[in-house]
Amino acid sequence: MIESLPESEIQTAANQPPAYPTISESWGALGWFMLLALVLGVLSIPFFRFTTHAQSIIVTVVASDLAKALIVVLLIWKIPAVRRLPLRLLAAREIPIVYLLLPLLVLAQMALRMLVAFLHLPNWMSDSMRKLSEFPGLSFFVICVSAPILEELLFRGLLLPGLLKNYSPRKAIIQSGLLFGIIHLNPAQAVSAFLLGLFLGWLYYRTQSLAACIVVHCLNNAVAWVATQNPKWQHVDDPIALLPDGPALLLMTVIAAIIFAAGTWLIWRATHMSAATESEPLVNA
Repeated sequence: MIESLPESEIQTAANQPPAYPTISESWGALGWFMLLALVLGVLSIPFFRFTTHAQSIIVTVVASDLAKALIVVLLIWKIPAVRRLPLRLLAAREIPIVYLLLPLLVLAQMALRMLVAFLHLPNWMSDSMRKLSEFPGLSFFVICVSAPILEELLFRGLLLPGLLKNYSPRKAIIQSGLLFGIIHLNPAQAVSAFLLGLFLGWLYYRTQSLAACIVVHCLNNAVAWVATQNPKWQHVDDPIALLPDGPALLLMTVIAAIIFAAGTWLIWRATHMSAATESEPLVNA
């Protein structure tokens, strides 16, 4: 439910610089992240020769989280103040119904995104995820806490607001979702992450709340973490084996689609009404 606004490539006065980022600058941010991840990965290699299995997992996790944290710090430091939009955690007006709907929407969109398994995309990270799941405390922190917070700070905190300022909502949300998918560096995750990124981008656009996006991301990853801790699922190579068969799969998909459509409509309606209320002129009694 994204309003079709006229395409307005960089809507700023001739003497005023655009907000950060433009489309090309958003690709540049992705490039900086890739470079940081590569450098930290190379610097981590010597540690693997002298560490235990558990220690090597910790080194890998620290390097990954450090790359995400560094790109956030780098962008905040690098972006000129005149082009930087404020990093806001909460919306000007938080709407309780949004948070009440989020758990249902998380489950519904996860059920729909499970259909990506039928694309049979290669999973380059399956062994790494299995090894990480052997350390429940560490994997919970990485998957359910640090990754959602750092990734939301980058994509919905720093990149998406500027894209929304410079371009139509549709173009901005698709671009941020595309970058979010690519950053996962794994075909089996990239398509699913792209779809999740579209939903998170739309949610931020409607609510202007980074906190709501973090909650969705944390809940989404928490469900995935619980699945990785299930012994029955840990050694499943084909994700399709986790899906119900025939009519049950169709019924699950239909129910999930209805819940997702109804939930997003309710959020659209609540945020639309809130915006209309805020725009009403004050009337003196």
